[in-house]
Amino acid sequence: MRVLSLASACIATGAVTAFCGPIGFVGIVGPHIARAITGTSVHKVVLPASLLTGGIIAVTADILSRVFPVPLPAGSTMAFIGIPFILYILLRHD
Repeated sequence: MRVLSLASACIATGAVTAFCGPIGFVGIVGPHIARAITGTSVHKVVLPASLLTGGIIAVTADILSRVFPVPLPAGSTMAFIGIPFILYILLRHD
């Protein structure tokens, strides 16, 4: 059951990212990071923190994409930033 759930979550995340692009990816990862940083699930705290976290991820991806000699697409850089967080969220044992 656990393997099936993990595979389903991975497929669903991949489908959402493929359909919505990197902005959807930020929308998936941002709230989880914000909740981990704030340490609470209260919406009044997590929602503004999610907005800031998503913006920070997008700006960081844009800056990192311009650092390399050959500029990378910002969406690819967002994926490189977000994939480790998604994997951590899926594989943690809470």
